[in-house]
Amino acid sequence: MNKKDLSLTRQSQILILGRVISFAFNFMIPIVVVRYLDMTQYGMYKQLFMVFMTLSLLLPFGIIESLYYFIPRNREEQQHYISQTVWFLFLTGSLFVLLFSAFGKNLFSILNLTQLNKFIIPLALYVFLMCLALPLEKLLLIEGRVKLVAAGGIISEVSKGICIITATVMTRDLRIILYALLLFSAIRVAVFAYYLFGRKLFIFSFRKLEREKIREHVRYSFAFGLSVVIGSLRRFLDQYFVSYLFSAKDFAVYAVGCFQLPLLNLIYETVSNVVLIRVSEYEKEKNYKKILEVWVNSCRKLGLIYFPATLLFIVASREFITVIFTESYAESVPIFIITLLQLPFNVFITHSILKAFAENRFILNVNVVLLLLTALLVYLGIHFFGMIGASAANLTAYGLRRIAETIRIKRIIGVRLRDLIPWRIFMRIMGACLSSAIPILVLKSVMHHYLPIQMLVLETLLFSLVYIIIIYFSGLLNKSEKEEIRRFVNKVNFLYKKRNQAI
Repeated sequence: MNKKDLSLTRQSQILILGRVISFAFNFMIPIVVVRYLDMTQYGMYKQLFMVFMTLSLLLPFGIIESLYYFIPRNREEQQHYISQTVWFLFLTGSLFVLLFSAFGKNLFSILNLTQLNKFIIPLALYVFLMCLALPLEKLLLIEGRVKLVAAGGIISEVSKGICIITATVMTRDLRIILYALLLFSAIRVAVFAYYLFGRKLFIFSFRKLEREKIREHVRYSFAFGLSVVIGSLRRFLDQYFVSYLFSAKDFAVYAVGCFQLPLLNLIYETVSNVVLIRVSEYEKEKNYKKILEVWVNSCRKLGLIYFPATLLFIVASREFITVIFTESYAESVPIFIITLLQLPFNVFITHSILKAFAENRFILNVNVVLLLLTALLVYLGIHFFGMIGASAANLTAYGLRRIAETIRIKRIIGVRLRDLIPWRIFMRIMGACLSSAIPILVLKSVMHHYLPIQMLVLETLLFSLVYIIIIYFSGLLNKSEKEEIRRFVNKVNFLYKKRNQAI
């Protein structure tokens, strides 16, 4: 493993560790909120965050992700690209607040979300402030300050979690929860402003920016930004259909079924961002061999995580849903299983490669086609199968998108499909997963008297132990990865002995 590859692995590990710590705290949020709000209130809570997530993806219009493309190639000119990004977010955000405040009720009326009308102004401000502070983590990551990114992510996520949980427990009022998040977002903006002015990375006067760099920035970002807008609409289209056609209480059931495992999403985002920076550097050198190595290595590492996670949570789906969201949401289990089937597609970090090659128009075209296809599939799915049909339609569109993007990458790099996709490695990982699931199925068949939380803990520990043992001796791990497992086991053993000595 060369120095760059080692650096890539180390950066990913540090970032993932930070995300894991954040996840450990924020995993408490749905556990608390769902127990203090009734199903109708929780449905409205999820509708608010559905709208927030949609708008927070639409508003930046791809301008933030473009920093991964421009700064690694033009570090001496980074001040211009950063300033252009901040000015864009401020101006478009300000315009959004005005328009959303004026016409938000009309929009919610069209979407059958009139119950959210009283949240329009705080929601608009929250979206604006959160988007304005988004570039901070990206800039720190581009600088290679991964430890600061990890620490900042922990502080940010824990603070947000405290705001939500405190407001929920004390008031059970969605408006107060939103105002608490508004305070949190204002603090994030203040931290970002301190970073910009402290490092002199911001040109205060818009007139000092260079027109040619602005045009270059806009040309790159426009197609990608439009694809982000369409992709975001496609991503949440099934939820908007369900929200429109069903009650808030029913939407709560569907939203719980669509629960995305935060840790796995964070791992994907972290690895994707690091890979994008590395591939951008190799693309500039036209080193396609190294790009293929990074791609295959990331597929292997993510496969080692995503394949077993998918199977484990499918087998333990009922226990997981009832423990986290209570027995009231048992109807969400089939939808949750369908949602889990999206995870194996995430072993392919297609967006990182396509963005590094500035394949923005292709991404746009794919998203346009899939938006129309998703709308048709979701409508038919709901018509024939109800909410489960909507989830299955979303899964189909998600898989087709990954397939199309992978085929495009194959043509760009100029390799055979069998060289691009490590089929043999995937099959060996799946074999390890299936072998690890057998003890869980035996456990479930003989231990009917255990509580759901006891079963969930036992299933997770048993599956993880068997899986780690199998992959350790299967040749799927390299020497450094095996060494990390040994260090972890030794550390756990040391802490266990130290605890026994203290007792």
